[in-house]
Amino acid sequence: MKSAVVSVVLLVILVAWPVSADRKDLPGAGGYGGDDEEEDTKTWFPLDNQLSLSYYDKICPNFEKIVDTKVREWTKTDPSLGPALLRLLFHDCGVTGCDASVLLDHKGSERRSPASKTLRGFELIDDIKSEIEKSCPGLVSCADILTSASRSATYQLGGPYWPNAYGRRDSTNSYARDVEKVPSGRRDITGLLETFQSYGLNILDLVVLSGAHTIGKAYCGTIQSRLYNFNATHGTDPSIDPKYADFLRRKCRWASETVYLDAVTPVVFDNQYYINLQKNMGVLTTDAELVKDPRTAPLVKAFAEQPPQMFRHQFGVSMAKLVNVGVITGEDRTGEIRKSRLYNFNATHGTDPSIDPKYADFLRRKCRWASETVYLDAVTPVVFDNQYYINLQKNMGVLTTDAELVKDPRTAPLVKAFAEQPPQMFRHQFGVSMAKLVNVGVITGEDRTGEIRKVCSKSNSKRY
Repeated sequence: MKSAVVSVVLLVILVAWPVSADRKDLPGAGGYGGDDEEEDTKTWFPLDNQLSLSYYDKICPNFEKIVDTKVREWTKTDPSLGPALLRLLFHDCGVTGCDASVLLDHKGSERRSPASKTLRGFELIDDIKSEIEKSCPGLVSCADILTSASRSATYQLGGPYWPNAYGRRDSTNSYARDVEKVPSGRRDITGLLETFQSYGLNILDLVVLSGAHTIGKAYCGTIQSRLYNFNATHGTDPSIDPKYADFLRRKCRWASETVYLDAVTPVVFDNQYYINLQKNMGVLTTDAELVKDPRTAPLVKAFAEQPPQMFRHQFGVSMAKLVNVGVITGEDRTGEIRKSRLYNFNATHGTDPSIDPKYADFLRRKCRWASETVYLDAVTPVVFDNQYYINLQKNMGVLTTDAELVKDPRTAPLVKAFAEQPPQMFRHQFGVSMAKLVNVGVITGEDRTGEIRKVCSKSNSKRY
């Protein structure tokens, strides 16, 4: 009976197997816009959302080549960025769709949510965007960059290469409260499946995309409850292999530590994750649930027992579906192609005219790479004085918020005052304002429950 179930599962998987695990097998093998690419994939690839496989062929033909090169440069220095990019994409698509809302950085945004604090790869996306703006200003969205970069990272780790359709626009909104929609490592299969179905994905996609855990790490804080207080028993989840549980307990004494999600081949994109699940070596609760639930267990078994190529193929199929979830295009929802203050201010392909021309020229030369840094005070950068305000008067503010201070009639007089008075006046007022800031929302013995921690990174009163 079991073998019959597995056979049916394999039949289902093989029917949905049009993507090659090898990039060379795809039309337009370089991935930079083969002529026959759209024709060969139109029979299965969903293009009803105004995206196109050839979107950048004429307007930015080197788009994918730039992305591939940048991803390779960064991951050569930090290999952990590969899995990080894939996770960043999952968090973007899993909230309001693949719209780059996770990249927006402001108070109350998804990026500022506590659930997003371990996300990485933002600087790499910024670097790619900066490079692309030089040759294709105002044409390539951050959403398309993230989609392409995650595929490049996956492929460079030995994963599949799938065809990406482009033409996404960037969301103008991002709310931290929406991050709750992203599947967490503690949910049951029913909850996960409901979420995936809301994306237009199915149970096969759920099991396959969970296979991304064949690479990357998890923070120990996400699994300490499994190790030290499972179901409020003060013990370990009995479903974990005892030897592996002992290893995890020794490894995860601190929430800030990390463990590989695949303990056997952690940097190889293969099917070892599923083999581990069969041996009760899943790290997250959701990993363990996949092998327990009768709806997903046969799929786990199939991927564990078949050659790794089968998993890689199906991962490409499921990823091609995921990156089309909730996209914004020029046809359907309001969106934008995000601008750069130096290279594409207000989509003009030029520089913010409010910046002093000589200083703007300096910044453009200095900021060719998103990973570079500039002093916020270009004149006395290591002296605590009032030069910042003098710079603002000369239109030498680095950030948009700096420039706004000297433009707004409510703040401009104060900027002028601090610029014209001796630096002692600013230093004195800075001390007054800091004394107010450090008393915001404090906990004392009189008003709210608190503690004096024995170790600053861990609560005394909570078991993890």
